[in-house]
Amino acid sequence: MSLKCQCQKCENSRSRLGKEKDSAMGFKPLWAAALDAQNARARANHNASPSSAKAAAEEEASVSRQVKDLAPGLAEGQIPRFYTPKEEGDTFDKRVKLATIQEYVQNSSERVLSGWNLEGVWGMIVQNSEEHPDTKDKFITYAGVCNMAESLFEMLGPTLSFHFTPSKFLTFRRNPVGGISSVCYFTAICQRNLRLRIKLLLMSHDRNGTGHITVEDLESVLDEIVENNMIQDVPLAQSGFRSAWRRIALHKFVVHLSKHRHADPGTTFSIKAILRSRPFRQLTELPSLSLNVFYQGPLMKRIEQNWFSLQSTQKVHRGFLNLDKDNDGFITREEFHKMEPGITEIFVERIFSEHVTSFDPNASAARQGQGAPKLSLKRRSSVLMMRNRMESMSKSKRGLMSYEDYLTFMVSWTDKRDPVSLKYFFTALDLEQRGYLTHVQVHSFFREVFAKYLEQNQYNDIRVEDVRDEIFDMVTQKIPGRITQRDILDSGVQDTLVDVLSDCNGFWRYDNREYLMQMEDEDEEQH
Repeated sequence: MSLKCQCQKCENSRSRLGKEKDSAMGFKPLWAAALDAQNARARANHNASPSSAKAAAEEEASVSRQVKDLAPGLAEGQIPRFYTPKEEGDTFDKRVKLATIQEYVQNSSERVLSGWNLEGVWGMIVQNSEEHPDTKDKFITYAGVCNMAESLFEMLGPTLSFHFTPSKFLTFRRNPVGGISSVCYFTAICQRNLRLRIKLLLMSHDRNGTGHITVEDLESVLDEIVENNMIQDVPLAQSGFRSAWRRIALHKFVVHLSKHRHADPGTTFSIKAILRSRPFRQLTELPSLSLNVFYQGPLMKRIEQNWFSLQSTQKVHRGFLNLDKDNDGFITREEFHKMEPGITEIFVERIFSEHVTSFDPNASAARQGQGAPKLSLKRRSSVLMMRNRMESMSKSKRGLMSYEDYLTFMVSWTDKRDPVSLKYFFTALDLEQRGYLTHVQVHSFFREVFAKYLEQNQYNDIRVEDVRDEIFDMVTQKIPGRITQRDILDSGVQDTLVDVLSDCNGFWRYDNREYLMQMEDEDEEQH
């Protein structure tokens, strides 16, 4: 006679072994039983005959009883999960990561130069600079850099050593005597210092040690940049526009970092992706308010064209307010044409069809659910159908562009050389959505551009076919007759292609490019 332990632990162990034994002897595991129940339910719905439906129902009831016996707490029709991830709590690894990040931020903060330090660096550069006898420009040689570094080490400590390495000096263009521009050298130090400050700000908002921050954290970083006057100052008195600047600046990052060009409150961005992004490079090209005196002439013009500058953001914001006449937060196609009168109607229609997510609230619910109609070239009469569709939609004013959609367009329109911008416009140009442009599509878009061009210019020696063939000649195609995004990027003509196929003013710039290049060279010589 054998004695069995009657404790709860042993009872649970015997129960578990019994279930495993039953499974080995032919009983189905829990997940298989639940899957059979779901399949039986699907067969019951699919079969039309009463007898087969009754048999399937009986099978489903039998399997459901097995599932309830195995897992009484499982809901009907629910398949059990194979794996349940462990909830991350305040683990030791997490605390180590956070402590490492905090220590790195504290140690790196000692390498940050304040405004007074930067003024001292500029003074040392001026003392060790020489003047070019012809151009009267200030330049500094490597010997001058070494002398300046020794003096700065005594004043500010050895934390500045990474600014004065030979590799940093060799990145600049040198004149015949081996010197580099003093202003360019100081500008590079300021930008390097600004990149370090923003990087530390981003890392300080990484509260979980995952290397990611949320949209709200990125917005807070932009607000701290303005608060501390790290870049060109946004006046605190204009508190209303300060929030608008933060919104415009944030949208630039969202367009580049988010796949869908919009971000929900819970969306996170990688800090490494932010530091490597094009918007981050543009943001760090801006000087602080106290250093604006060093940015004159062509440099100042370049800053005004920067998306994050005060001048650019005010221009973008005022542009939407001037177009939105009824102040409802949306602009129509007619209002959009006033912003860029040279853009063709077909191109505007494609922008509204592919990239406008807001619709007329007065439209019927059924029409809102259908989405914007797609344009196609599958039939010979498709161009005529496209124009008729445009006329009907313009009368109904169905599509309305929101402020976010407007910012997305402006991000792409002001920087057409950006690969993200090409993806935005290529979606509109690809009428058949096949991933490439054909001769028919290029001909259709440029014909509308050329018609607008003839209204403003009296040139009759240009043929649409010649320009179409010229576009295919400037883009190297892997498959002849098909222009893909990769082909355009490899050829480096993304801005030219978008201008020629969408805007008659852009085509005029392309047609007069040699004259415009000569004018730019003359302006640079005058400065």
